[in-house]
Amino acid sequence: VNLTANSATLAFYSDPGCLTAMTSIYIPAGYSTSFIGVYFKDSAAGEPTITAGATGLTSASQVETISAAAATQLAVASPAQTVNAGVCSLPLTVQSRNSGGAPTNVAAATTVNLTANSGTLTFYSDPGCAASVTSIAIAAGFNAVNVYFKDTVAGGPTITAGASGLASASQSETIIAAAATQLAFVTKEQTVTAGMCSGRVSVQAQNSGGAAANVTGAT
Repeated sequence: VNLTANSATLAFYSDPGCLTAMTSIYIPAGYSTSFIGVYFKDSAAGEPTITAGATGLTSASQVETISAAAATQLAVASPAQTVNAGVCSLPLTVQSRNSGGAPTNVAAATTVNLTANSGTLTFYSDPGCAASVTSIAIAAGFNAVNVYFKDTVAGGPTITAGASGLASASQSETIIAAAATQLAFVTKEQTVTAGMCSGRVSVQAQNSGGAAANVTGAT
């Protein structure tokens, strides 16, 4: 007996813990039912139709109801990134999920606080990294929101997203030192009296993102 469903997220299992996936069962000769039980699990809310079919027999279908479980945790849904120092990242997606790990809409707008273990990493609400933020919000009825980040120092910072009532999520990123492409004065402009020596003036090699970058040879 072949088992199918019109939900791409529904799977069948042979055990009550839904650990061993299966796509068919068999009814032994001389019997009317299978010795093996069938269980199913769907990660998306809806009303999937499951169908049992076998050669020579009329198929049977049944509509099930999958209700949405409440969100219990946050997850970083986008992959870890490798970003040049001083350059804006790609979108980092924070998602609300239920205990089974399925994306789950929040009932009310949910503030997500953003932290990192790097003192030089900053979060932004826009892809140009112009508007810095320390929190973002998942809108009511939705399950995800994007944020961007930029770090001026090479390393492996860990980003953490946390919200009240939801388990936090963390992800480690990689910040690499890009090659030096420009010079910049890193000391402020001065007003000096004629004939007097100025304060120290410092020149720094930087990458295209404006982060300090070591030169490969004496320059």
